[in-house]
Amino acid sequence: MIFCVRRFYLVLINMYFSPQFPLSNFESHASFFKVAIFLVMQTMYMIYIIEAKPHTEDIFIKLEYFNEGLLVVLCYMMFVYTGIVCRGMEDGTCDTKAIFTDKVPMYISCTLTAMIVLGNFIILIRNSFYKFRSILRVKKEQKRQKAIIQAKQKQSAHKKELKFKSKMKKAFESKSTLWVRTGT
Repeated sequence: MIFCVRRFYLVLINMYFSPQFPLSNFESHASFFKVAIFLVMQTMYMIYIIEAKPHTEDIFIKLEYFNEGLLVVLCYMMFVYTGIVCRGMEDGTCDTKAIFTDKVPMYISCTLTAMIVLGNFIILIRNSFYKFRSILRVKKEQKRQKAIIQAKQKQSAHKKELKFKSKMKKAFESKSTLWVRTGT
């Protein structure tokens, strides 16, 4: 449910603060408002995951903190591209070309994104490894249990065979003694 709500508000925010949206009258993309509202919503989601702990395993809760925390940092990085830095200039001038040509925010954003992807990939590999190891252990245990059952069945069959041979031997001995006594 939360997943769907988050996707809905992301789309709604982008649509509302875009030009030609019927419910708003922005002449150009209002990037600052998009980023600010996204930051507020992301912060609210962070509070939700801290309070609700939506995952049962501790590793996934930590991964959620990691992902959402880095998304908040990325959101602050997006403010650089909204031109908010220029609003603080004393002379009122703003060189937006300098903002969009500076590579440092881009490198930081790409690094943060790579950290999110790499962190999730590492957890995926780790969990797959543990699950594979668990499956191997279960199969090994099943094989061991099957071998034990087969050994017990073999032992039981061997005991029955020995018991049968013992009875046959006794029966044969009793007939042979009967034959010796009667002389036939």
